[in-house]
Amino acid sequence: MPEQIDALHSELIAAIESGGVLAAQARFAALAEMAPTDIRLIALEDRLLALPAVIAALESAGDAETAGDLSAAVAAARTATGADPDHKRAAARLSELTAKLTQAQFTDAMTAGYGAMAGSAFDAAETAFRKAGRLIPGAPEPAAALVELDQARTQAKLLALKDQGALAEREERWPDAVELYEQALAIDALILFATEGVTRSQPRAELDARLEKIPEERDRLIDARILRLAEETLAEATALANPGPRLQGQIAAAEATISYANTPIATTLSSDGLTDITLLRVKRLGTLTERTLSLRPGVYTAVGMRTGYRDVRVTFEVRPNQNNAVEIRCAEAI
Repeated sequence: MPEQIDALHSELIAAIESGGVLAAQARFAALAEMAPTDIRLIALEDRLLALPAVIAALESAGDAETAGDLSAAVAAARTATGADPDHKRAAARLSELTAKLTQAQFTDAMTAGYGAMAGSAFDAAETAFRKAGRLIPGAPEPAAALVELDQARTQAKLLALKDQGALAEREERWPDAVELYEQALAIDALILFATEGVTRSQPRAELDARLEKIPEERDRLIDARILRLAEETLAEATALANPGPRLQGQIAAAEATISYANTPIATTLSSDGLTDITLLRVKRLGTLTERTLSLRPGVYTAVGMRTGYRDVRVTFEVRPNQNNAVEIRCAEAI
């Protein structure tokens, strides 16, 4: 009897696993008659009652798989295992279909990632590749794709900097061009377009800054050294071939400023004949009552000294179309 009971139990389990409802029912009835107090009958009865639902769910899973709807197939297989958690064939189908769905989702994510990367949608590509990595942890493809993505991002950044640098050069924004090329060199210190770009743009940026200062420092051009530097800068600028609109404007402004600074203006200095006068950065004039000098436009300082009197310091401007006359005398006794 024990051997027959065990045999019936095994046959019942096999019938349930194979989906043989009638065979399962017959063996359950035989087992219940032979061993009505067998504790296993309770669980087997539940499984037998759930068998039609398991069979239907597994058939639905197969149909959905054939139709290419793996999500629905997994859902149906999960329904089968929910109806009978001990059904090994249903559990195996759920595992198989889940693996197929995961693989399909993995493939879709990798395909989407490469498509986004090809379209320079780098953030979307990274999201897709990382999703693939979560679907199949340890898979080598997402890690390799992320390396490719990093390289593509770097290449795109370098190409963008190259284009922006070239545009800055065409627009004569030389400091911007230098900064853009230096950004590229920070990414790749050996990138050729950036090293050549800095070589071209750095001298032009420095020349641009010097040309901009000439009109700003017009009044300082009374200093011969500063005037000479301005003239040298202008000569350097005019020697450049094919000047752009900005450079042409800077040259015109520098020429006008230097011409203004080189045009002497009659300036009358008057004193008491007792004060010793020195015109700073020009010359010592000594004592005088009145003298007319030809001075270039700008701001001057005259210092007067007389024994027994407090020194005086007079700052005055020399400009065209104005009365350029100044009096310097020491009048406050010490």
